[in-house]
Formats: sequence, C-alpha cells, structure tokens
Amino acid sequence: MKLLATLLTATCLTTISANATLIRFIEFTIEQGTGGIPLHVGEVEAFMTGVTPGAGLDGINDLALTSKGASATTVSGDTFHGANGNLINGSASRGIDTWTRRTATIPAVGGVVGQVDLGGTFDIVTVRIWQRGDGCCQERLSNFTVNFYADNGTGGVGALVDSIAYPGQVPTNGFATFSQPAAVPEPSSSALLGLGGLALILRRRK
Repeated sequence: MKLLATLLTATCLTTISANATLIRFIEFTIEQGTGGIPLHVGEVEAFMTGVTPGAGLDGINDLALTSKGASATTVSGDTFHGANGNLINGSASRGIDTWTRRTATIPAVGGVVGQVDLGGTFDIVTVRIWQRGDGCCQERLSNFTVNFYADNGTGGVGALVDSIAYPGQVPTNGFATFSQPAAVPEPSSSALLGLGGLALILRRRK
C-alpha cells in the first residue's frame, strides 16, 4: 500500500481536457438596425475558476485590466465617446469617458463590436459587463451578446468557444454576469504511463 501511495503521488499530474473552456478574447456586440441606439460599456471584468468576485469592482482578482497585460479595441462601430482603454481601467466609467460606439450607416453595417484581449489564455469562468457609473443612458447596455474566443496559437483570435445573449437592459449602475463551465482536469499521459508501470510492478510481485 505504501508503494501504491508513493507512485500515485509521483505520477498523477493533471492537464486540461480538450473540451475545456480556455479563453483569451472577450467580445461584446450588438446588431443595430434603423433607429438603433449606441452600445456603451462601463467596465469589463474576467475571473478564473476558483475565484468568487467581490460585490463591487474587484481589482484584485480581475484579469481584464491594463495593469495585468490586457488590452481593448473597437472591432466595428464609430466612436461616440470614450477611449478603448476605459473598458479595462478598473473603474465604471462616467460621462464622456464611457466607451460608447454606434453605427453611422442606416441600416447598420457590421453592428458594434468591442473586444478585450486578456494577453494570454486563462480558464475564465465568470465575466462581468458593467453599466456606466453615473446612472445616465442605461438603456445603451441592452440586448447585446458576449462571445468568448480561444487563442489561435499565434496570439490572434481563434475558435469561438461560446456565445451568450443578454436580453433586456442591465440594471442601473450594475452589471451583467456571464458564466462558463470550469475546465475539467483529467489524468495526463504521464499519469497514465505511471499507472501502467504500477500495474507491471504489482503483477511481478505476485
């Protein structure tokens, strides 16, 4: 029994399974038609598995921050006001500092798309999209979709992992939460080889 415990401890490493939720890019989008209103976002937060976010903005655990290597960009849409970096600066933007985009053409071509690059691949299980923090224009964060993308292997946007629609309006000065299943550990190839070796040892000792 002592041999068994020692060998299992030495060889049972874990790895992420092929269908794990590994994310690098977070995209938020709205398809605007005739009479469409702008899309605004006060702040984006991203949290790894095992983390319980605080009730307010959580600068300790949030990975979607410029200070932690994240970056933000406007993929589609015309600038109404607010810099891309204000999406990931750790505060719910107010007034004209709020990231707000719209389409100039009617009907809209391409809609509005904003994107956050976490700067690396993480097991993200919770994303929060915040309203602007001054109570104004809250209808601008309504009926949008959040897409999760993997890394393509060279630091670019890869496969679509998941797409989640948010119906209705996000609560005033609040946030919408988007949840992903955690990556599931499974025995690695080295662990399986170790167990195979254990079987041979036990067989020879009989």
